[in-house]
Amino acid sequence: MRPFADSPYFVANPLQANALARLRQAATFPGGVAVLSGGPGVGKSAFVRHALVPADSDVQLLPVDLRSAEPAEFLDSILDGLGATSGGSAGVPVIPRLREALLAQRASGRQLIVSLDVSGLNVDLARRLLRFVHLCSEQQAPVSLILKGPHTLHQLLDVPGLIQLRQRLSFRLKLRPLNLLETSGYLRHCLTESGANPDEVMAVNAAASVYLYVAGVPRLVNTLMDAALGEVHARKGGKIDADLIRQVAEQLGWKPIGNRGPADLVKKSPASPARPAAPPEPAPPAELLPVSDITRRLQLGRTPVNPPPAPPVESAATPVPATERRTRESRPPPPVPMDETDTGATGMLRLEDLDERFAETLFSEDSGHFKALIDAGKTD
Repeated sequence: MRPFADSPYFVANPLQANALARLRQAATFPGGVAVLSGGPGVGKSAFVRHALVPADSDVQLLPVDLRSAEPAEFLDSILDGLGATSGGSAGVPVIPRLREALLAQRASGRQLIVSLDVSGLNVDLARRLLRFVHLCSEQQAPVSLILKGPHTLHQLLDVPGLIQLRQRLSFRLKLRPLNLLETSGYLRHCLTESGANPDEVMAVNAAASVYLYVAGVPRLVNTLMDAALGEVHARKGGKIDADLIRQVAEQLGWKPIGNRGPADLVKKSPASPARPAAPPEPAPPAELLPVSDITRRLQLGRTPVNPPPAPPVESAATPVPATERRTRESRPPPPVPMDETDTGATGMLRLEDLDERFAETLFSEDSGHFKALIDAGKTD
């Protein structure tokens, strides 16, 4: 058994346990529509599966992925999932075949729950969703719908033109990544479920080190720990500690939170001593990516009220002591908060995919939480 691939979903706190029960109630109510949002890898699909475990014998979960598909494929995907494309019905239009499939579903006595993964919501998809909901109501079929996607789904569903769909919403939830304590509990939970003793497998500083690289995203936790366990197996023993986590993360090309420099940082070649360099021409302003409100507030919060005066411009006639020059060259770039231009492993997480309080706690250098993580991940 692979502990971080086959382990059941982890319930980290009472709030999530309550949300699981509410989602189960909404999803098992015929005609209900639920919305579950969150960043990539935060565990939306696992959350749905775990919520439906107590009702497994009475429901049929049908996953439909439209993230890389056209809205026109929605009804065909449902028919394929219900096995309604075989036999002599291939030439029959979609709507009559769907009515037939919904009647068969009603006769089975099981609740059909369509778990739909989307990357957004447009007019075409919204129209097809409403058509599907209306067909289920016409046929009195026990069908409910769960929409999964980014947090922008909530804003898109609030537009006036979707009032018919919005009035059917019986549950909304924004999933966030795990915090440090929940990440530690998740690691111990997965190892315990696989029959291992967490204290024998992990060192005390392993959980904090993992968190520094994954920001509590369960999918990234699974990837990093799976690679770490593989490294332990290749070494024929040993514990997973902060040093091993750092080595494995570097092999994956990941960077720790708080140690990310600007993506466009380029090493400058030394100027030729033969002649002074010409003054550089002003570069055209770069086209910036759109910045979320939370990112803007974090960046503004990091700007000092009275910025220090700029250092004096050094010329060739002003020599710099060798000790000071070496200190400047060896000084790492200052850490920056995660934003939309981050290319690290957790760069897939836009700050708008995290709730504001969690983002400020996690990414603010001034917070004691951030400093505690940095100290816990140090090995020297």
